[in-house]
Amino acid sequence: MLNIFVNSLASFSENKEKPFFNDLRNNVFSVLLSQGEKHNVNLFLSNTKKYDQQKKELKKAWIFKNNKWETVYSQKVDLMYYHAKNEPSYEICSKINLDVINRPEFELLCDDKLKCYNSFPEITPKSFLINNHDDLSKALKFIETEKVVLKPRFGSYGNGVIIINKKDLRNGITKNTILQEFIDSSNGLSSMGIKQTHDLRVVVINGRVDHCYARIPKNNSLISNVTRGASKVYFSPSEIYSKIKLLLKKIDKSVSDFYPRIYSADFMMDNNKNCWLVEMNSKPGTLYYNDEPKIRERYYFNIVKAIANSV
Repeated sequence: MLNIFVNSLASFSENKEKPFFNDLRNNVFSVLLSQGEKHNVNLFLSNTKKYDQQKKELKKAWIFKNNKWETVYSQKVDLMYYHAKNEPSYEICSKINLDVINRPEFELLCDDKLKCYNSFPEITPKSFLINNHDDLSKALKFIETEKVVLKPRFGSYGNGVIIINKKDLRNGITKNTILQEFIDSSNGLSSMGIKQTHDLRVVVINGRVDHCYARIPKNNSLISNVTRGASKVYFSPSEIYSKIKLLLKKIDKSVSDFYPRIYSADFMMDNNKNCWLVEMNSKPGTLYYNDEPKIRERYYFNIVKAIANSV
């Protein structure tokens, strides 16, 4: 039977009956780990601090069995499913001495916003790597929008993202910052009943859309990450606009060598109905699915199925 190491960077509770201090996180991972027996695989929740690289063994891990959490020790594993936030993932994956899903090269494509832009320049908002104010001044000459987006080259969850008018920019640019043209989506999507700024997240497993939703920023914000207060509107994959379907086909064809591949692609439709790829994410989060637990469970079912079928 295949033994899969599910790696999380979240802090574990060492002396409790559940792996995390956070009940929501415990619930989410219990849903994930419970999919193992449906596909004849074992899922072990742990982190790299508890992994012996030489023995390919987890010194300590959590399992979810008979509807409760248990700890196990000295557990051999065959591969790792990297379910941690994006920042240093490709570095860790390349050193782990274990097959990793998603593969480190694919992680890097999704994590590195400059690499993503260079891979899909025709369908991504114009982007520049800037490391200081001189870089900023030079790049701004090629930005046509009045607003611009500043974001860390590496990172996720909307952390460090700033949307600002060009005239209000000041000193203070840090190394590895991405400057990007602003996409105005304020006209909304009438067919979905969305009347304001938004983006569309499409979650894909091996080229097939698993689920999708629109993200609506909170009042007086233009940032659509749920961690920054945005709300979700779920819709059927059959409702995806044909323009976005074409972009998805182009994107997935270019990454088809990676198998399995589990990722999300975030799109925006501007007020001229042009569609743009804004970002990709190799580990789309599932903490914020409380209103749609069936979607989360089906998504995890399909993830474990894809992993099991890839070996």
